[in-house]
Amino acid sequence: QLAELEACSRQRPFNAPTTLYAHAHMIRGVAGTCGLPSLGLAAKAMCDLLDGVEDGSMIDANLITSLAVTMMHAAKGEQEDPELLKELIAACHEAVAHARPRGR
Repeated sequence: QLAELEACSRQRPFNAPTTLYAHAHMIRGVAGTCGLPSLGLAAKAMCDLLDGVEDGSMIDANLITSLAVTMMHAAKGEQEDPELLKELIAACHEAVAHARPRGR
């Protein structure tokens, strides 16, 4: 799922939010079970960005790519660089909050 999400995100998918959401949602659901809670948090950011967005809608391709890169980093595990990972995930959630303020 992660490889497919990453490949799709690199294609600059201006019209593929449902595909990306499906991959992120699946990853989010199993990340904790796999011992990768940070991956789940990163996937949550992508889910929050794409929840309810229909195919054909314009999405921020740069933000999608940043989220996918963060998810790839998180998939390596917590021990590689935990502080950088925390910062990346926090930045992702902040960017999503700006892109999709609550109530939209």
